[in-house]
Amino acid sequence: MAVDPFAVRARPLFLGAPCSLCARPVCTGDACSVFYAKRFCADCARANVAAFPPAVLKASAKVFGSAAPPGAASYSNRTFLSVATLWI
Repeated sequence: MAVDPFAVRARPLFLGAPCSLCARPVCTGDACSVFYAKRFCADCARANVAAFPPAVLKASAKVFGSAAPPGAASYSNRTFLSVATLWI
């Protein structure tokens, strides 16, 4: 949350973006969405947890929790390609 510099009165300004998969508007808060090249809502991120690299899972613990996806230890380029398919 920030202060809107263009408002006559000081009002909060909430930053957000649409989810890259479902187009639902989400805030940029740690528990609301994940940014990995594009913005993903928490629901879409959890549904596609195997497509994110372990570093993103660790950094976004509020969205993903402590559960690591199967095969997270064996992260490869194939996992990155599956995230790339989400972008289209």
